[in-house]
Amino acid sequence: MAKTLISNISGSHLILPLPYRGILKAGASVCVDAPVETVIANLGGARLVEGIFQFTEVPGANATDYHDDGAATLAPMVAAATVYGAAPAAVGFTSSAGSAASASRSDHTHALPSGVANGFLKLNAAGTAWESVAYGASTAPVGVAAAGTANTPSHSDHVHAHGNQAAGASMHAGASPSVAGFLSAADKTKLDALTAPTVTRMFQSNTPAARSNTSVHASFAGDDAGASFPGPFTNPAIPRNASATFAGAWDGGDITLHGTDQFDAVISEVILANPGNTVDGVKIFKTYTAAEKGAVGLSSDGCSLGTGNKLGLSLALANTDGLLFTDDVAEAVAVDAIHHAFTPATAPNGAHTYKLLVSI
Repeated sequence: MAKTLISNISGSHLILPLPYRGILKAGASVCVDAPVETVIANLGGARLVEGIFQFTEVPGANATDYHDDGAATLAPMVAAATVYGAAPAAVGFTSSAGSAASASRSDHTHALPSGVANGFLKLNAAGTAWESVAYGASTAPVGVAAAGTANTPSHSDHVHAHGNQAAGASMHAGASPSVAGFLSAADKTKLDALTAPTVTRMFQSNTPAARSNTSVHASFAGDDAGASFPGPFTNPAIPRNASATFAGAWDGGDITLHGTDQFDAVISEVILANPGNTVDGVKIFKTYTAAEKGAVGLSSDGCSLGTGNKLGLSLALANTDGLLFTDDVAEAVAVDAIHHAFTPATAPNGAHTYKLLVSI
């Protein structure tokens, strides 16, 4: 029996018995043990799943092999190349299985319809032709989030307007009593100029004792071998400033005081030596815990510790403004807003009362 080759000319050859059922890849060939007419009958024209194949006889050493079935002589089939279709049509409007009796090349492309300006396509209202999709107009300002209804795409580099946000710009108007807005430079200046509100408070000090040169500590000799005042220390009845009274030949150096102020904060103060004089301190002492002289002198003249005329207050002052009434008569006063105290023009004597109106 003759061997008949089924081929698309360009592929490799396989030999299979008939009847053959299966898939042939494009480019493959099959050689079967059957006459040509049997091959045609079995393969039904040889249209296979992945290609349209042409037939050709396989010339052999014995040409009579083609006629061993007793049939009339068949004219040899001429080998023919695969028929490919022309360039494909433009993209269609609907899908279709197709009906052409030709193959498509694997690298074919479909052209977009003419007149496409930007790569976006849509069907016309009638559904019969393609048309370009127009881009949207300038974007609207930033607003409330929404899905949108426009039938146009946006450029990828579009920008939404949100006014000029640079320093000093006018994206919003200045604020007014009825409408919110930006703070103007003038309003900022006014705001910065505001200070914390102050409260007026009256302090009354009833008959503080007169100042004393020895009420805190008795005289301590300058030539004493020790540097520390031995004590005891007597605290004032009301917080007030300290004083140091130096004898005429004092040579024991400056005096350093230690204690707490009217707010119970730990403080220290140095009073500079001035032989033959009483020197007042500026800080307010509520208690005394220690005192020492700066050197061991040669003279036995001593230094005693006492109180001055500056009276401490129980609250911190906002400024140095104040109005003092001594025994209910207004008089001058020196207000110390650093150490929160005042010095009346009329010195305490154990009988005067003081009423001070100040800001806290």
